[in-house]
Amino acid sequence: MDRNTEVTIERHPRLVKWGHRRSDSLKAVFPHPFWFRLYLCYNASSAYTGPSNDWKKIEPRYAAATFVHGNALYAYGGATSQKNTSDLFTSMFLSKKDGLEGQREYESFFERNGPLSSYSQTVVLPDNHTVLLFTGYEENRPDNDSTMHAYTYDLNDNNSTWKQVIPRTNTFVPLYRTGFTATLAPNGQVYIFGGEELGKSVVNQLWSFDPVNLEYKDLTQTNLNYRSGHTATSLPNGQIVFISGLHVNAFMNDSAQLIRSNEVDIYDTDLNTWTSLNTTGEILRKRIGTSSALGPDNKTIFLFGGDNGLTALNRIECNEVLLLDTTTWVWKKPNITGVYPTARSRASIGFIDKNLLAIAYGQTSFLSYKDLSILRIDDQETSKYSWLSGPNDLLNVDHTYPNLSRHMDGGIIAGIVIGSILLAIILAYCIWKSYRDLYFLPNLVWDFLWDPRNGEPLWTEICRLIIQCILAFQFLAYLGFSIQQAIESPITSITIRTKVSSVQVPDLRFCFDGWGVSEFSNREYHKGDLGVRISCKTDTGYACSNFITRLDRTVHLPAFEYTLESPDCYLFSPPSWFRLEDTIDGDNSGTKVRFMFNGDQSIAGTVRIAQYPPGVNPNVKVYNITTTDVPLIMSDQAVDEWAMRDMQGETDTNTFTIYTNETLSMEYQVKDHQYLDDNSWNQIGFLPCYNHTPEISTSALASDFLMAYNGFSSNYMGLFGSVTLYPTDYTTVIEQEQKIHTIINSLGSVGGILSLIISVQVWLFGFRPKSPWGIVQRWSNGPMRRSLDRNLTKNFETLYTAVPFVSNVDNNILTRSNSYDDETIKEKDRILPLLDQKERVLVLEKRFQLMERLLEAYYVDIEIFKELDSAISRLEPPLSPNLSDEDLSVTVTSMQSRTFSEYSL
Repeated sequence: MDRNTEVTIERHPRLVKWGHRRSDSLKAVFPHPFWFRLYLCYNASSAYTGPSNDWKKIEPRYAAATFVHGNALYAYGGATSQKNTSDLFTSMFLSKKDGLEGQREYESFFERNGPLSSYSQTVVLPDNHTVLLFTGYEENRPDNDSTMHAYTYDLNDNNSTWKQVIPRTNTFVPLYRTGFTATLAPNGQVYIFGGEELGKSVVNQLWSFDPVNLEYKDLTQTNLNYRSGHTATSLPNGQIVFISGLHVNAFMNDSAQLIRSNEVDIYDTDLNTWTSLNTTGEILRKRIGTSSALGPDNKTIFLFGGDNGLTALNRIECNEVLLLDTTTWVWKKPNITGVYPTARSRASIGFIDKNLLAIAYGQTSFLSYKDLSILRIDDQETSKYSWLSGPNDLLNVDHTYPNLSRHMDGGIIAGIVIGSILLAIILAYCIWKSYRDLYFLPNLVWDFLWDPRNGEPLWTEICRLIIQCILAFQFLAYLGFSIQQAIESPITSITIRTKVSSVQVPDLRFCFDGWGVSEFSNREYHKGDLGVRISCKTDTGYACSNFITRLDRTVHLPAFEYTLESPDCYLFSPPSWFRLEDTIDGDNSGTKVRFMFNGDQSIAGTVRIAQYPPGVNPNVKVYNITTTDVPLIMSDQAVDEWAMRDMQGETDTNTFTIYTNETLSMEYQVKDHQYLDDNSWNQIGFLPCYNHTPEISTSALASDFLMAYNGFSSNYMGLFGSVTLYPTDYTTVIEQEQKIHTIINSLGSVGGILSLIISVQVWLFGFRPKSPWGIVQRWSNGPMRRSLDRNLTKNFETLYTAVPFVSNVDNNILTRSNSYDDETIKEKDRILPLLDQKERVLVLEKRFQLMERLLEAYYVDIEIFKELDSAISRLEPPLSPNLSDEDLSVTVTSMQSRTFSEYSL
């Protein structure tokens, strides 16, 4: 929510249901609930969503008796938002049908003659089809019946009903209670421990029940810890581990307190002995209403949820998962990826697959849930866990289905194959063209590092080599730093504002609470027999009430905290052409929109207004709204997740609350928030990929309605409130994410550093010539190579003439002796004119030879000359061996004469 937004907190308290109350004396245990929330709980929440069958028919509940059978999580009874007990019997599981893998499945078992109960316990007997139910709080029991009731159900019988178990006569039966646990041990006995007898204190009784002989046995020993609202987990070695819970009944004793979660009690069913143990590891806060399950390794206890046991207004739930290793008795808090489920207590949990922990139902102070969350164990040895958001997460990374090729589309596979073939061809060609360079790579590297020039002493090349290595190391270090910087680059945002004459109008949902509308059909919102009427007009008088739709509560029902009845909601969703103008001149829609509420002014009601940017209103999809033509850009999974949160009372962003006889002024600004997609291409920094998400920021101010509209009257039931909506500014706003460092701008800085290094080396040791040819000329082949050869010989015709820098003018010219020695020629060259043409040609050849050597060493890269020489040898035939000496003499003489004449010119 925008930081300038004012939010009004709901003032209506809600009654606390039975079974939730705890003494205010427990506040001493949590003197700082705020810090407890920071330590224990998470704000983010999510659930396993996606397509499902009949999921909307599930009724939220908590404190249900839970068991797992056949990869399904079963729940019986429990308290709902309307009743303290129920006879709901349901199962949740993930489909394994072809085409429906991972989708949520829901099954209800109706008319099974079960008791209305909550806070009950169930176990599946060793025959793996008989369910044994021990009721907790049970309605319709005789007043004179104070004993615990048990029922059985046969899962193999499709027509089975719940049948009450009649214990053997002349045996004692435990008294009726809540907050107890019933646990099946490996010896086939069911052990019932603790709880809170109705109207009495917490007990420390331990009872065993023999499902074969239908006999209870009191195994209570002295000095046992008192527990209620705890968890019990059976281990394969015959031990039962009891964790958390309430120590003494808060109704009867002011010293009531929660048991520290690191204080566990262990009962050995084989030896009939108790052990109290202080566990180590993660520090746990005290809690009640937690849920536990034994992990697939048969040694790790998974603990989820719970609350601090305070009254409803002060209660704080948590959503963390804790693991207890029963071989070392060390607590661990795993690092779980994904989004945690909503914090809650009294949830139903169990492993529906060897690596999938299902969490469903549960409650907070004023809400109960019906969602399903899935925790997957990716690798328990390395503590890798993840919350799954839907079937895609389950199927894409599910370790139980390692063969993922069957989930890949045929076009994707064909694209991968074709791309791999093309890549292999390109790599093969590059290797074929550069194999010689690769073969001579050590020589090439050595020539690059060690390249002394003629005429320079050895120490200059050694110094150049040392400096070059230092500069190369610095360059490589900076290159690595730049690459890492581009990969780990933080993201910043820039805001682009453009002045416009009209702006879009957001969608608004109005939910009225307190006007006594409990039932309705799909009648129009303006009918006079309903409790509330809402109208819409702009400041130019344009009527926009046709864009308001009353929402059908049988399709979807929002939930809010501190509410006493189901809300009556309306949605304002205008078409794209309905816009607010910057002036009221001419024929336009106006500059602001005003919504007026008609109803009973004497009712202390609440109005909640939720604001949605155009195209991001999930109500349009859920209720099938037809008043707008703005396309919805939300995915089906995002809509399902929103619907789940909305039914759980998680308020939308930009939600405001006003009360009877209040008016709200809302100033809004719609912006296009362009988020960078999470892909590798955006690391490059060229044509980045964005996810365009409309967002809205709002500033709201509530004031007294009667003062704002003094003297205003209505002949229809009376006005009790209004909302005025107008834009902050007539601009289009684009907030665009950008990476601070990308590969392209990093390459720019790398290129600058490289240029600086080269400049330093040239400044210190002088310039070394580079070849005018590149990879295209060097790697050319076939006709391309022949074309280069022809053009070289055509434009630089040197047939039968030595190519400069490649072959000397005369190989023996610098060593040959003649009638004039070197000293004589030097002297004549400097002082005396040459006597004849032969002497001048000899001196000229020596001067050209000296010039070529200097140019080759300091100024010219001779690669192109070598290529010219090779082209001549390939394209022109050699001199005929049958050519006579006379013809050869004439040819050479004519060439020398031509060369001499050109030089003379």
